[in-house]
Amino acid sequence: MKLAPFFLIIICLSAEACKKTWSGKCDAFCKDSDIESVTNIYPRYSFASFKRNSNTEFVCFRYATSDSMTLLHFDLNTNISKVLVAGKIIVGKPSYSESGWIFFSSTDAKIHKVFEDGTGYQRITNKYTNFYPSLDPSDTKFICSREVSFSQGDLIHHPDLPKLIKMEILDFDGNLVDSICVPNQDLCQAWQYSDWTAYGILNLSGTWEEYGLYLCNPTDGSNREVFRLKSKDIGNLYDHELSNDGSYALLSTPFGIEKLILENKGRQTFLRSRDCSHYEGVSFSGDGNLILTTELHYESESGCSTLCTSSIVLVDSKGDLMKTIIEGGL
Repeated sequence: MKLAPFFLIIICLSAEACKKTWSGKCDAFCKDSDIESVTNIYPRYSFASFKRNSNTEFVCFRYATSDSMTLLHFDLNTNISKVLVAGKIIVGKPSYSESGWIFFSSTDAKIHKVFEDGTGYQRITNKYTNFYPSLDPSDTKFICSREVSFSQGDLIHHPDLPKLIKMEILDFDGNLVDSICVPNQDLCQAWQYSDWTAYGILNLSGTWEEYGLYLCNPTDGSNREVFRLKSKDIGNLYDHELSNDGSYALLSTPFGIEKLILENKGRQTFLRSRDCSHYEGVSFSGDGNLILTTELHYESESGCSTLCTSSIVLVDSKGDLMKTIIEGGL
């Protein structure tokens, strides 16, 4: 399985240069720049995820060094953060259940969990390559991707097998509940449940030039395409999440956060990237009125290629920036 690239080491000129030039001298986002999402400027914060049905509690990642990350818990009411897991390289956005369990995948290609008070940490998958856990509506199971290999005999008798990829439905202890197969086009983002319909982003062309948003019925494995997007229009795709009512999806891209309306296939810019900055990740609050995302600021004198800060920010449901929650260091 090909994974979307997560980081590229970039050198910052100096903290002072970042401070002086963050006002922005480049065009809105420097669209010609091929900016990746991780740098050597620490601490850096990323991929915030609200607790299910909560408007105040969330978790996010903090990069301490290029090979060390911590999973943080944060409460908007108290502005107090707590380290839950340290020393892991975490891949993708965590899932934070209403019961308090938090699930995430790591570079060991396994699913891990920890309770919101920092206790009970353990790896809960061991046999297969698993990434991107996403909670189901009942808050008792989650879906994750699984890399599958086929024997030569299987391929002879079932030549269509390589066209599919398996998604596993697991309980909170990592036990297999069910599995489904979806089109194998290089899974770019985790599948996400909404009323037992799985939504997923696929790299359709195999060359990262085209993406599709698919709906999949976990009961019978049937699927249909909802959206098809060209990468030249949206750039790299960093993350996506459905609204709480399932009516639209938000996609974070280098150009901003895009809103895709599922019923009529409408598309609009929800939050446009500011000068020499872009947004990474989206997460809805319990009432759907707040969205957490990461704003990355780049130093304009380098042509918007040198990351200066990375902060968790709060956005309202209309796409207006409200405030910075956690500001990254220089």
